[in-house]
Amino acid sequence: MGAEKRHTLEAILEKASMDAKFWDEAIYAFASYFGAKGALFIPIESKYRGAWLTFTRELSHVISAYLEEGWYLNDFREKFAPIGRRQGYATDYDITTKEEMEGIPYYRDFLHKHGLGICIGLSAPTPNGDWYMTAHFSKDKPPLSENEIVDVLEIRELFNEAVQTSIKTSQEKLQSYLSLLGESNNDILLLDLDGKIIQHIQGAGLLSNSQNESYADLAGLDFNGFLKPEHIEACTKVLQTAPHDNYVTSWKQTIDEVDCEISIRQLPISLRHFYSAAKAIVYISKNHHAPSDMDQILIRDFVLTSAEAQTALFLSKGHSVQEIAEVLGNTEGTVRQKIKAIMSKTSTNSQVQLVVLILNHLK
Repeated sequence: MGAEKRHTLEAILEKASMDAKFWDEAIYAFASYFGAKGALFIPIESKYRGAWLTFTRELSHVISAYLEEGWYLNDFREKFAPIGRRQGYATDYDITTKEEMEGIPYYRDFLHKHGLGICIGLSAPTPNGDWYMTAHFSKDKPPLSENEIVDVLEIRELFNEAVQTSIKTSQEKLQSYLSLLGESNNDILLLDLDGKIIQHIQGAGLLSNSQNESYADLAGLDFNGFLKPEHIEACTKVLQTAPHDNYVTSWKQTIDEVDCEISIRQLPISLRHFYSAAKAIVYISKNHHAPSDMDQILIRDFVLTSAEAQTALFLSKGHSVQEIAEVLGNTEGTVRQKIKAIMSKTSTNSQVQLVVLILNHLK
C-alpha cells in the first residue's frame, strides 16, 4: 500500500468510470495495491456470475473450479451482502472464524485447495444488485488492523464513486445509442437479464400506453400475440451464458392490422458491461427491415464484422465520426479505420458513395 500504487489505482478507476474496458485493468491495480494473490470483480447475485465475471489471470484456475464444480451456486460469501451494505466492505472474518473455516466445505474443499482463504470485498450498489471488488489472500492472512480498515474504507469510496459514475456514463451512452437508431417507425423495448422490460420508447405507437404500464414481467406475458415466452427464453439464455455472442432473432408479425418486423438482440457489449441493467433490445418496426436486422443483412451481403455493420448503419443515418465514436466507445481514428475497411469490402470510393449503396441495399 504505497502512494504510487494508490495513485495508479485512482487513475485507472477514473478511466474505468468513463470506459468499461478499463475495469479489467482496475482489478490488477486493486490486487497490486493490497498485495493480494489476485482480484475478482463479482456480483452478490449468483445469476450475474459465470460469464459476467472478470478477474486477474492468477485466479484463472480458481474461477474455472468455481464454475465447473458449482461453487458459484453455493457461495458462502453471499453472507457478505448485509455486512457490505452496512459498512461498505466485508472480509471472511465478518462471517466466520479461522477455526470454523476448516469445517465449512466452501473453504476446506475449495478455497484452501487453491491456496486461498481470506478476501477483502469492497461493495458498490448497482442496478443489478451489489457488486464486489475483492482482493484474495491465503488462509493465514490476519484480520484487518484499524489502520488497514481506514485505508480499505478510503479505497471503497473511490471504487463506489467510479461505479456510480460508470453507471451514469453507460446510461448516457445507451440513450445516445437509442437516439442514433431512433425512427418514427419503431417502437423500442429494453430488456434486463431476466427478460423484464425496463424501458419503452414509443415511436410508432404500435403498443398502447395502457399496455406499456403492464410491462412488469415480459417473460410470462403475451402482448397482442407478438412476443411470446419462447422468444424471451432464447434471448435470456444467451445473455446469461454467452454475453459476447452477437445474438439476434427476428420475425414478421401483424399488429393491429399493421405488418411489422420484430427483432430481439443483445445490445453491443460496450453498452451492457457488468452492471448495466439493460442487456437486450426489442425493435417493433413498420419498416421492411427492423434496425436490428439491417446490420445482419450487411454482415451477410458484404462480409462485414458486427462492429463494421453498426458503423455503416450509423453513417447511413447521417451521424458524424465523432458521434459514432462516442456511442460505440471507440476513438475517432478507430471509426475512420472501420469506415475505410467497409469501403474496401463494398468497393466504394467515398463515404457518400458508401451511404448511397447502403440506403439502396436496405430498401
